[in-house]
Amino acid sequence: MDLTFAYNIPEGHFFEIPEGAGGFSFVPVRWLIQGMKS
Repeated sequence: MDLTFAYNIPEGHFFEIPEGAGGFSFVPVRWLIQGMKS
């Protein structure tokens, strides 16, 4: 999977999760925060 889109996010903060935990190796922290608030 091409994660270039993730690295282009201005915030630039990433959290490493176990490989295969959702298909992503790195997820922007702000996405995780938004997910918890939802």
